[in-house]
Amino acid sequence: MAEPPPDRSDPPQASDTADASGAADTSSLIEDDVLLDGARHHSELALAALFDRHGGRVLSLAASIVGDHAQAESIVLDVFMRCWHGEALDGRTRTPVRVWLINQTRQRATPLLAESQEAASHADDPAGRLRSSRLSVVDPRPLRDRLLARARGEESAGPALPPAAPALPPGAASTRPIRPTSPPIDAFPDPFPGPAAPIRIEVHPPTAPPTPRGDAIEPIPSSRIPHRTAPRKIRLVSLMWGAALLFVLAAGLFVGAWSATGPHASPTFEVLARLPGGQLVTLTGTGLPVARARLFLIDGGLRAELAAEALPPTRPGRAFQVWFGEPGQPFRTGGTFTANQRGVASGRIAVPLPMDRVRRISITEESATGSANPSGVELLSWTP
Repeated sequence: MAEPPPDRSDPPQASDTADASGAADTSSLIEDDVLLDGARHHSELALAALFDRHGGRVLSLAASIVGDHAQAESIVLDVFMRCWHGEALDGRTRTPVRVWLINQTRQRATPLLAESQEAASHADDPAGRLRSSRLSVVDPRPLRDRLLARARGEESAGPALPPAAPALPPGAASTRPIRPTSPPIDAFPDPFPGPAAPIRIEVHPPTAPPTPRGDAIEPIPSSRIPHRTAPRKIRLVSLMWGAALLFVLAAGLFVGAWSATGPHASPTFEVLARLPGGQLVTLTGTGLPVARARLFLIDGGLRAELAAEALPPTRPGRAFQVWFGEPGQPFRTGGTFTANQRGVASGRIAVPLPMDRVRRISITEESATGSANPSGVELLSWTP
């Protein structure tokens, strides 16, 4: 019975270090990006060194995912041939080469993992015998030869795996190299062939311009001397005219906005009705739906002013009368007012009782002298 493969976590023996020192002294000093660029320029030495550095890790990852050596080797060959054809430089921005190789391996191995799981479920294999190869040690050395053969355009299938090594007697030192050896990396193509041209640098001492003689200097005519134009000063009158124009424009905009949001009372009632102690009551149209009125109350309801719009023009001998009502009591009048030809009206109104007792405010059309009780059609009303 053959001895199980040795654990890769064991410390290297003296002979192992001696066999691998030749390759480690050269390839370990070269960055992954340089090896990747050399592989893109079809350097077999660069491709072999790149595979020696990352092939074992990538092959172990693929085998642990798919659970099959043949599929894992096919995935690894496809990933490293992308480096050979320059596709790694096109699809990679600043990702390290090792990370890119691992990501590409996972992307190609994940679909195969799903297929193997489905095959295991159909074959009634709960013990995972289909993936038993994950537990075996993956040797990347035969795959390296197949990769170089595929890069040369030869038959992609490589030689068969070598037989397992016989068991070593107790105490004997292992001669297995720590990592596959690779030839020195010294055959990258030179991007600048030919002998280097010498660089010639000439330094000239600074030369001062000749100083003219005093009698040789001709005076410059005054007509050639440019005259600086004094900057214009902004006059105070211009600023005042500009400020006045802005004030007129602002006043026009304010009046337009004020008219669009009517009806309005006098500015005193407009402001004080919105402060503590004031009250603003809006009446909506009942008999006249488009009509609207607002009652501005100040000083706790002792003084009030009414502003209405969209009313019909007051007819001769007629007027609009305001009524205040409380529960169980007849309506009390607050006065009469008239509307102009545009249907706008405003004026002072007397509040006959405290507003906290008022439960209805109405506006009707009555005779010009007023009426003791509402007799006309109710045009506007308010209820709390």
